[in-house]
Amino acid sequence: MPKTKKRIPFLYRGFLLSILWLLFYTIVSAAEKGEKPFIGNYYFVYGLNVSNINKHDIHVTHSKKGHDFTLVNAKAIDGDFVSENPLDIGDNQFQLRFGRRLYANWDIEFSIEHNKYILTNQHARVKGRIFGESVDRDLKVGPNENFQLEHTDGYNHFTVNLVYKFPLISSSDFTLDLYGVGGIGKMIPVTGSDVFGEERDHKYRIAGNTYSGGIGLRRSFTKRCFVQSALKTYMTDVYDAKLAGGATAKHKTVSQTWQLEVGCYLGKLY
Repeated sequence: MPKTKKRIPFLYRGFLLSILWLLFYTIVSAAEKGEKPFIGNYYFVYGLNVSNINKHDIHVTHSKKGHDFTLVNAKAIDGDFVSENPLDIGDNQFQLRFGRRLYANWDIEFSIEHNKYILTNQHARVKGRIFGESVDRDLKVGPNENFQLEHTDGYNHFTVNLVYKFPLISSSDFTLDLYGVGGIGKMIPVTGSDVFGEERDHKYRIAGNTYSGGIGLRRSFTKRCFVQSALKTYMTDVYDAKLAGGATAKHKTVSQTWQLEVGCYLGKLY
């Protein structure tokens, strides 16, 4: 039987078209005013984050084992804001961004945001089939239980963001900007799982789509360096997380994230 072509979700297409339209609009606006786009400073940002993940359903399938069930309103948490070893970048929840001024108050940036996802110990309602038998009952899930799912080596958002800055204060000593940010990209997690006694960790792989938006404040403390803090919301659609024994999981999450960052402009200052 020929494979059906996977369709791009409507929300993803709409979000992507919005980002592309804004990009096109800023370039055209620059041309109309006789200015060249992409003339401005590059910048680099590093920061830490903490998240709250809303309850959500998790759908698990494995045709050979007879699994086709849903965990209803499951609860997951993130990791520590700062690990026991703050210098171990991979153990913290962090984000890295590389960006450039696009035009006027617009910036464009590539972002890697390393969050974590851990299914907590809980009694979750499970509906469907397990080993071919129909079930509709509570099931112990979480670490060291019947079923465990985590993306602790990264619930990783790889996105392209557009940033718009609203200047609030500009003086010889510092500047203060309010900014809005929106992004679209791919979820590339590292998934660990335990499915009824079968355990496995997986490598990095594209497993879903991610969308983000938020607002923040940026304050410069030298001409080259700045600090910023933002509140962001992520909508993540994981449609192909590979689990132990050949099982597959799907889940959609909405999470709220607070980020604290430091940044630096690179090269010649414009």
